[in-house]
Amino acid sequence: MLAAILLIFTALVMLFAFFDLIKELGDVGRGDYTVSTALLFVMLQLPSRMYELFPVAALIGTLFALAQLVANSEYTVMRASGASLGQVAWSLVRIGIPLALVTFLAGEFVAPPAEWLAQKVRAQAKGDATRVVAQQFRSGFWFKQDLSFVNIRSVLPT
Repeated sequence: MLAAILLIFTALVMLFAFFDLIKELGDVGRGDYTVSTALLFVMLQLPSRMYELFPVAALIGTLFALAQLVANSEYTVMRASGASLGQVAWSLVRIGIPLALVTFLAGEFVAPPAEWLAQKVRAQAKGDATRVVAQQFRSGFWFKQDLSFVNIRSVLPT
């Protein structure tokens, strides 16, 4: 089952990366934005894509693996040999919990810095870095656009 999930996950990530690269190729030539910079941008966005795609891949992979068990009568043999529905569900949960934990950690600690770096690389290569600058300091979030400066210390819920 894990192999099915990882296979579908890899296929989805590669497909989305390919479409992202095609989209970025339209901007090649603006400023110093080259094909290698577009490839770097797409690679730095991969952790965010993986975080977005993993739940879908897990669902499709699990359904595919269970369908294969049913198609080969292995599920029937498992049930006939005494495996309860709860035991089958527990075997799915034992695979799902570690994968969900890894996805959570990647989404919280890997994807945001990689996405920030990807946007910075893209903006510098396209020449947009001098127009809009945003930085976070202890005094708050500073935002500069052209000749205007804004400091945001906190955001209140509405």
